[in-house]
Amino acid sequence: MHHYSVFTAKTLSGTFNEDVLKALQVDLPSLAFEHDFLLDAVLFAAMVHLGCSGIPVKNLPFFAYRDRTLRALRGAIGNISSGNIHAVRGASVLIAAVSFPTDRITNQPGLWMSNWMALALGQRNFQAMPEFEQYTPGEKNPISARGLYGSFSDLFAPAVIPHPIQPLLNRDCNLRENSFYHSTLSTAAGELGRLISILGTPFEPVFLEKQAKAWTFDVVPPDFLSFIQQERPEALVILAYYLAVLKFLPRTWIYEDCLTHDIEVVASILGPAWEEHISLPWRIIQMDDNIAAAHLLVSCLGDIAGSQ
Repeated sequence: MHHYSVFTAKTLSGTFNEDVLKALQVDLPSLAFEHDFLLDAVLFAAMVHLGCSGIPVKNLPFFAYRDRTLRALRGAIGNISSGNIHAVRGASVLIAAVSFPTDRITNQPGLWMSNWMALALGQRNFQAMPEFEQYTPGEKNPISARGLYGSFSDLFAPAVIPHPIQPLLNRDCNLRENSFYHSTLSTAAGELGRLISILGTPFEPVFLEKQAKAWTFDVVPPDFLSFIQQERPEALVILAYYLAVLKFLPRTWIYEDCLTHDIEVVASILGPAWEEHISLPWRIIQMDDNIAAAHLLVSCLGDIAGSQ
């Protein structure tokens, strides 16, 4: 708990304001003593951070704490009330925040992004709950979803499918005939275009980080994850372009090695026949010049990008 409050919380809130830092560093640990699942989430986050700091992984019970937290959290989500909403929100934030580094230090196979997206299934942002958002004078709000996650309602750019992805949604007769699959991919790709459009305007890193999370939490159909897990090629190409967007997020221990790991996994799954379709996002991920990389990714939007 000492490590979490002194070290881990600060690294989790690197791009957020002082109120969020206080919530993560002080309010959540205090609230954790009232909710066992939140206490487990806090300790789990500290363990992962310790593991990323060189502590031998074999000595830390990562999976025991993660699994216990998830089981209890799912039960709490099924019975959300004004008494546990803040604890649910806090535990959800912590579990999602350390998903990538957990997979990294435990050498998990497959797509780390798939594991992270799985955490967004079901009740996700916990924002549309006015009946639980009433505060009495002096009551603390331990963590504000609005402070950590964005909403795609904040983006005024139109949904536009990036040009390199559009042919994949049109060329396959079977894909077009499967209207549900086609509709799911079109939604994911169109909203991805809105996300990419941020890079064509002056933006704050924290805003992009929020919107990148909101893409998964708010607008991507849950079935998109199913198609990723089924290794459907068109879905994996869309995921590759999403990975390219994450290149512009703050470079912290949270996202370390995630992009190169997952783009390599995507390439391995797709094989040489699909190499040309992910060559652009792979190139963007490898570029050192973020300004040039952003211009290249925004160029995928065509005329929409030029009118921003």
